Amino acid sequence: GPSEDMLLHSWLLLLLSHQILWTKVKSSPWIYESSYDDDYKWCQLERQKEVKESFLTYDLNNNTAFRCAWKRAEEYWKSKTFPSGVDKEVVLAVTAYTSNSCYAKFNEAVEAGVKKVMSSHYRSMHFLLTMAIKNLNVNACVTSYRGVKVTIRPKVGEAFRFGRFASSSRDRAAAEGFKTATLFIIKTCHGIDIAKYSLFPDEEEVLIPPYEEFQVTAVNNNEVTLLSQKTTVYYRCVPLSGKLRGCFLLPLQSGFTEGCKRLLLFLTRVNMFFTHGTSVFARLFSLRRFMLLCSKESVGPPE
Repeated sequence: GPSEDMLLHSWLLLLLSHQILWTKVKSSPWIYESSYDDDYKWCQLERQKEVKESFLTYDLNNNTAFRCAWKRAEEYWKSKTFPSGVDKEVVLAVTAYTSNSCYAKFNEAVEAGVKKVMSSHYRSMHFLLTMAIKNLNVNACVTSYRGVKVTIRPKVGEAFRFGRFASSSRDRAAAEGFKTATLFIIKTCHGIDIAKYSLFPDEEEVLIPPYEEFQVTAVNNNEVTLLSQKTTVYYRCVPLSGKLRGCFLLPLQSGFTEGCKRLLLFLTRVNMFFTHGTSVFARLFSLRRFMLLCSKESVGPPE
């Protein structure tokens, strides 16, 4: 029968031919495609090992704001009973995130993209918060509110992502305390209640991941209503240290082959590779094989 390489090459040619005939769908301006939205679906154990053995210590030593927030979180839990059944670093990351010295700069990096997260030394923070959202989610949708100081007026029916880890609150009044220009009314199905891990539990915070996609269902004056639709991941399992092989930084980065760009864009748009990959695609387009198509350097801690 045909070899694995022959099957792989056949599928690549087929997908590239589809891409040539395919018309690009106009993206919503509120999707923040360049934000670092990794959910670590296919590399959780590998990334967890990297964080525990290298990234966390390296990031704390090289990011003053992160280090201060982490130390504050450690002090906070010294006088409290540490939650059982939850990884210690995950809890500390959530608590550190709620520190005023950390979340703003961290989210600026997340929205800017994976290169900024890496160069700002927030890799471990991103991973641990994502693990918190995945492990503490109770598989129930909740209504929360988010107030922001900028005017945001999407159109009804448009797709919407926050492009960052979005803080919201079950308490509308608490959210309105932050609001000056826009109030989001959010039905989230992937956000988690982090009140019992927060430095400010009275805020009743619900943390929403950057990969949760919503539909705008209403826009009334300064209020925008969002309904959770699905998760959308554009940058899954990007290697975060050493040699970076793969097309995973597109469209953030240039310098890769045009065929590689087009193939990745096609796979991303149809949600076959990044979001809804079947076992067949998982075999044919395994991360290790697909990443051999092109290569690029990235920053990382000493190996």
